[in-house]
Amino acid sequence: MLKPQRNHFAFLSLALVTLSLGGCAGMLGSKAEYRAQVALLSGVPEGDFRLLNESGAVQATGAYKQGEKDGVWRYYTSQGKLFLEVQYVAGKKDGPCRMWFSDPAIPVQGEGLKLTMNYLKGFLHGPVASYYPSGAKRSLSEYKLGVLVATQHWAPEGAVLSSKEANAGEEHDRFADQRLFDAMDDIVRTAVIKARLGLAE
Repeated sequence: MLKPQRNHFAFLSLALVTLSLGGCAGMLGSKAEYRAQVALLSGVPEGDFRLLNESGAVQATGAYKQGEKDGVWRYYTSQGKLFLEVQYVAGKKDGPCRMWFSDPAIPVQGEGLKLTMNYLKGFLHGPVASYYPSGAKRSLSEYKLGVLVATQHWAPEGAVLSSKEANAGEEHDRFADQRLFDAMDDIVRTAVIKARLGLAE
């Protein structure tokens, strides 16, 4: 087991990182500055990770194990509302994932759940359910190791959509979800790189 070097194992407060988020503008702001806190072991992230915005509010929490995301990672809006929760094992999405509506302009019913899905070793696996802000079911799909097996979509008033509409809707939804995951991963990856660079200074 690696032992932390005295000058390399520290809870680092990172200089402000400026990132343009594009598709995440509604959640985190079109331009935001972040500070990351992470322990580094020989330059590799280990243990708890926190991402803070310029006012000090938590934007993400999670943990690293041997340099890979591990356990539950949670992402918050700039107003502090949880909007994404993802389970990781050895750097891959593995386990349940949930997403909530985060735009305060959209009135929601109940807890505002937008999406539930499950991953297995980085692949969508099992049921994926999405909901309208009213709480009504929007879609229900089934995946096996990343391959879409079946899907059903409903209009907001409850009418069943055609297979063509359902497949197009599912493709659109997964593309939008992947863009969000990629943006969140990029923010965290950039923060870790900046922490490593800060350590070298």
